[in-house]
Order: sequence, then C-alpha cells, then structure tokens
Amino acid sequence: ESKRFLFFSGSLIVWAMPIPGFVDLQINGWGGVDFSADGLTEEDCERAFDEIVATGTIGFLPTVITSSVATYQHVLPILARVARKRPRTVLGLHLEGPFLDPAPGARGSHRADLIREPDTALLDHLIDLAGGTVRVLTVAAGRPGVSDLIASAVAAGIKVALGHQLASLNDLEAAAHAGATMLTHLGNGAPNQVHRHNNPLLAGLSCRSLTATIITDGFHLPKAAVAAVVSIKQRDPGFVVVSDASYLAGLTEGTYHRTNGVVLEVVEGPLGAFVVKNPAQKCLSGSAASMLQCANHLWSLGVLESRDELEAAVFHKPLQLLDLNEDLVDTSARVRWNDEGRFEIMRS
Repeated sequence: ESKRFLFFSGSLIVWAMPIPGFVDLQINGWGGVDFSADGLTEEDCERAFDEIVATGTIGFLPTVITSSVATYQHVLPILARVARKRPRTVLGLHLEGPFLDPAPGARGSHRADLIREPDTALLDHLIDLAGGTVRVLTVAAGRPGVSDLIASAVAAGIKVALGHQLASLNDLEAAAHAGATMLTHLGNGAPNQVHRHNNPLLAGLSCRSLTATIITDGFHLPKAAVAAVVSIKQRDPGFVVVSDASYLAGLTEGTYHRTNGVVLEVVEGPLGAFVVKNPAQKCLSGSAASMLQCANHLWSLGVLESRDELEAAVFHKPLQLLDLNEDLVDTSARVRWNDEGRFEIMRS
C-alpha cells in the first residue's frame, strides 16, 4: 500500500500500512500466569508470552505490580532471562510501583502495606535484579523525594510514568521537569469520588508535556472520558492504548481465588472483552482484554478522526515513547484490517 504521513511535535513520521500488530506498554500477566507471583517460572512466562503474541500483540512490557522485596527478587530475574531470549517481542519490563500513593482509591488494587516512599537505593536494587531490562517505571507524583527518584530512573535509561496518585497540576509539572514523560492509565488509579476541579484526571489532561496511556476495554473508561483524552492529547504529546491485562486475561468468565485469599471476578463486556473486579475493595483489578479488543473498542466509539490515529495509539506511538525504531520489533504481520472495519487476527 501507499505510505501514510503523520506529524508528531513537528517531526515527519512515515510508515507503511498496515501495521503488523500491537505494542502494549502494560500487561500484568496472561492465561493464569501472574508476572508478580511468587510461584512464577520461566516456563510460565514462555507460555504466556506465546499466547500474548497469538492475540496480535507483537511487542510488550511484562508489568510487575507493587510487591514485596522477596517477590521482586524472585520474579525480576526470571522475567529478565526470558526477555533476553525474545528481544524483538519482550521490549523490557514495566515496574508499576512500589513508589505509589497508598491512599484508598489512588492505590487501586495495589497493597498498601507494600507501597514504599521514593527510595533510590531500592530502585537501584530492582534495576539490578532485572539485569537492566526495566524500560518503564510508574511512580506517584507529589510524593516526598519523587523528583530525585525520577531523575535517578531517567539517568538509568528508564522512562518514567505517573499514576496511582492524587497529584495536582503543579505536582505533575514538577515530575515532568524531573524527567517523567507519561501518565499511567489516565482516569484510573484514582478515587471514585474526587473534587470537581482539583483532581488527577483534570490535572493529567492539563499537563501538556505528558503522554497519556488509557485502557479502552469498555470498562475502565466511559466514552466521554476517552473522548476527552483523545480530543486534548491526540496532537501533542499524544495518547497510547494499553491493555493493563491481568493474569486472568485469556480465561473464562467466573470467580477466581488467589493464593493470598483475594477473590476476583471476571465479567464480560463490550466486543467480548473481559474485566477483572475486586469485590472486597470495590475496584477494578486490571482488564482481561487483549490489545486487539481494546483497539477495536476504541474504534467503535467513533471518537477518532481517522484510522491513522488508531494505528498510532496502538503501535507507532508506544514505540516512540520507548525510543525504539520499528525495525527492532518482530514485524511479521499478525493482524489485518477487515472489511467490517475492525482489526482481526491473520490466520495462516
């Protein structure tokens, strides 16, 4: 096909269509494999990674949520070893925590007792455990010492995202000045009820230097919120779709009991996508949707002006955020745009 052209921040970007698949900056597990579980094995990772690629996601960041030091010591070396075997698919690791806001609502389903204040020594330890494969770190803006933590992460070559926070616009701008470039799942990781003016969503929308990631699974954000993010962020600095898939993604609807006693429910929503709910905490606990489902749901909302915007949000822009050239990922075509106006998996 002919090439298409798009401008980001004054730079001309050219790509050939169609996109080969999706790039996901936040995926916590798949098919019963939890990337933050004490029992994680390399075999588990290999199987989960194969299943993720089969859904059309050709590049991704396995994400480890707020955990104990013992859990980090177990899972990070395992994920790093498997990542090195698949450098064109596993693009690095995403640490979502432990430097988040422990306040109810802000922390989401992260355990309050495991959340830590910004600690550069602990960050250095986590980076060492992961053998330098950490690509993204999510922290809460506005926490004491977070600017130094952000600067330390950036110096180590890590992209810093801001999320699970009660941050003001001033907090976000200070974090951006320290080197943060992204907002983790904007509109989520926040209390259900907030001040009508002073709240993390409006602050995130107002901060022009931060690219927003959003979960478009049909559960995490209503159409109005997605439309607001798209309208405000689409030109500069942009927005990116993430799945935020939990370890229950790829499983059937039902009730699941974790080994730590937490009960989670998987329920079905739009376009066959699923979401994970934590009834005890009355919050969502990650999606159970693939990037394919998230991309198709976003397109179905009718809030995008063109398919170019969709393709940028699910493939081109995530790679730009990581400073990765597109030829560094496996570009074997996994998806195609069908006659019904949706992405679908290519069958061999």
